[in-house]
Amino acid sequence: MTATRVTPATRPSEGAGATKTGPPVNVVGDAAQGAHRGVQARAIGVRIRAAREARGWTQTDLADRTGYTQATISRWEGGHRDITAIDLLRVADALGVTAADLLPKAHCAPEGITP
Repeated sequence: MTATRVTPATRPSEGAGATKTGPPVNVVGDAAQGAHRGVQARAIGVRIRAAREARGWTQTDLADRTGYTQATISRWEGGHRDITAIDLLRVADALGVTAADLLPKAHCAPEGITP
């Protein structure tokens, strides 16, 4: 996986006149990984959904707690939209888990390194 620079981003849903700054950063890989990225996006989505449902929350509940729309939560959970590192951190914080808990285990730490 190629290293990517994470830049802060503000989402339009974060207030009137807010604009998005910096390109989105895909935490599941780069464009060269193609179909593999889609599989990883779905795996992250499954973990987000499981953590949300474990709390008895609806997608709207999670959206309210993160500032994203219900449609965005749905796209992430369905693997139809990549999630950025910043977005993943915000979702994990709202769910009371770590970002690593939401990533497929192969993405948590390089071989031989313990988190």
